[in-house]
Amino acid sequence: MSSFVLKILACIFMFIGHIPFVFPDTVIPCILVGKLAFPIFAFLVSEGYVHTHNLKKYLMRLLVLAVISQLPAFLLFNSNSLYLNIFFTLALGLISIRFFDKIRNKYFRIVPVIVLSAVSELLGCDFGAIGVLMITCFYVFRTNKVGIVLSETLIMVALFAQKLYNYPALNSTIIRYILLQFLFTIVSLIFIIFYNGKRGKDTRKVKLGFYFFYPIHLTFLCILKYILI
Repeated sequence: MSSFVLKILACIFMFIGHIPFVFPDTVIPCILVGKLAFPIFAFLVSEGYVHTHNLKKYLMRLLVLAVISQLPAFLLFNSNSLYLNIFFTLALGLISIRFFDKIRNKYFRIVPVIVLSAVSELLGCDFGAIGVLMITCFYVFRTNKVGIVLSETLIMVALFAQKLYNYPALNSTIIRYILLQFLFTIVSLIFIIFYNGKRGKDTRKVKLGFYFFYPIHLTFLCILKYILI
């Protein structure tokens, strides 16, 4: 499975996961499918770091798309608190990988990862500290599939434990729903494990299409949402 195929799948999963913000009746099945998306995007950022010829341009693209996407993301998700869209998380994850890669001391190299994870959490980035850690661990264990599965599973356990903790009142229905989200997120690792290391179709137009899919699909869903209100 090439990175091109992974990108297609991640975009489809993400789009489905955002449909409930327009059609709330679809929330459970769509949210569950949407949980497959972020781990794949996180993995692709770690792969992007390995294969990029210009890290500064790569980071700049992520930040530009983060700025462009912020307004439609804010409008679609109706965030009443500090919120930064997923491209900010991806950018912080990329910076985290860079620090981890360049600092040779095995103890000190963890410090910027922790700091950037905390920054992501404090700024209200989508997926917060968990997102940065997930991206970084994909890079750290990139040559070890067992390491990927174990580390990412532990991170996902932390993510959904946090979700359970944040619920004001728990009942069996909520616990089952959170458990299903966790299981669907774990399933995303299957797609990643079957990655063959190849880019697949990788023209400039295709690359730009993937980058701009995020703000375009958010804007489309925003328009649809406000037409239907």
